[in-house]
Amino acid sequence: MTVAPQNTIDNAELHFKLSSLPLHMGNGDAFVSWAKTNVLKAIDHHAEDLTATDAMVQIPTLELDIVIDQESDFFSDPSNIQAIVWDKVYNGLKKAIRQSDTTETAVSEYQATIVLDFIRTGQLSTYYTDEHWNNLVNVLYDTIPENKRLREQLFKTVRNEGAFNRLSNLRSLRGLGILLDRILGKAASNKLKIALRFIQDHPDYFKPIHLEEFYYRVFLTLGTNGNNLQPLLFRLLRGLQVSKGLTRKKLRFPSEVEQEMKVAFYESVTELKKTKAPVREKGFGEEPSPLIEKGAHVGQAGLVLLAPFLPKFLRNLGHIGTNGQLRRRSSIPMLLHYLATGETSALEWKLTLPKVLAGMAPGTHCATNIRPSKKRDAQINELLKSVIGHWEALKNTSPAGLQATFLMRQGTLKTKNGFDYLYITERTEDILLNYIPWNYTTIKYDWMPNILFVEWNKS
Repeated sequence: MTVAPQNTIDNAELHFKLSSLPLHMGNGDAFVSWAKTNVLKAIDHHAEDLTATDAMVQIPTLELDIVIDQESDFFSDPSNIQAIVWDKVYNGLKKAIRQSDTTETAVSEYQATIVLDFIRTGQLSTYYTDEHWNNLVNVLYDTIPENKRLREQLFKTVRNEGAFNRLSNLRSLRGLGILLDRILGKAASNKLKIALRFIQDHPDYFKPIHLEEFYYRVFLTLGTNGNNLQPLLFRLLRGLQVSKGLTRKKLRFPSEVEQEMKVAFYESVTELKKTKAPVREKGFGEEPSPLIEKGAHVGQAGLVLLAPFLPKFLRNLGHIGTNGQLRRRSSIPMLLHYLATGETSALEWKLTLPKVLAGMAPGTHCATNIRPSKKRDAQINELLKSVIGHWEALKNTSPAGLQATFLMRQGTLKTKNGFDYLYITERTEDILLNYIPWNYTTIKYDWMPNILFVEWNKS
């Protein structure tokens, strides 16, 4: 299934250089309004005319030199102004599309790449509704089996165990089975599952293995041997055998895979005698991804307002030991998300700021679910009431009101010169931030590798 793009313009940065602004345009807001009506509308219209409906054209830089001389009647003759703007935009787009650094990609491939980038980095630069995100995941599942380049990229990416866990969480283990069915074909995939049951039913011959690890080994092998069943079975058996004295005569293989498993088993026994030890397939020992260059989306940016209160909160819940080190670090990001939003589950790309506050690299895999408990809820309620009590401007606000108004705020996380920066767009009610009696603009816990600077007025 292919999802139609919501906008012709996606993830674009626009810069306007003004030599002067006519007095009758009022202010910068009026110019932005004018630009939306004229420049952006023209780009959207002409981009649709100049590109195929099933393609996504990525233009790194689009320069439009629009000179308007009619300052005196800037608003009195809008059709004349519009004609100038639209003509310039059309010619600029046409020229940019012809340039060598412009790439055209099928919409389905572009959308699948969004999910692949998340699997690799654990982050997204753009917010997606649950429905839109699920549609993107569906596109990935539909595209991977048919697209060799993306398939190879997926196999390379999931050699990192954190990335594989993110793939697994997209659609659960059952979803991984469906994806394998599409990649290998139903017949070969079923044979693999029969082989797994055979391995699990013979603990004297093979190491115990659960379904998720089995799928991980399969994906590791697919990345090096393609979808050929014979070498796939050989590498799986070679890594799971527990005795070098085994012979295939001692085992009765399932009839559905008898021939393939006999050959694979014989080869693995022979290999095992040579090496004297089973070989475990391993993924890459990559460092988790840092913050993505575009900046990572944040949905609970107001957590930074709780900065002075978080160490005590974590200590009360047993996450800080007597030596000051964090315990069960991988569960802290979801705890902080629950504190800010009340949600008991979250897609991992929504947990980037909580990871940073927990001292984790943004690309490190973490828990994405939490079970409510009376003790935890009591600690959360106590923390939020304490914040309200110290922030006199909020004295009539409830904990839920604090969460909705200030904690569940969108922002962008970026790295610059070795420091992390959180940018949060200001709203009218943020005038109350002036009455916070503690610092929240610079955060550095002992367990955090980088200082986090907060700028609460940047769009």
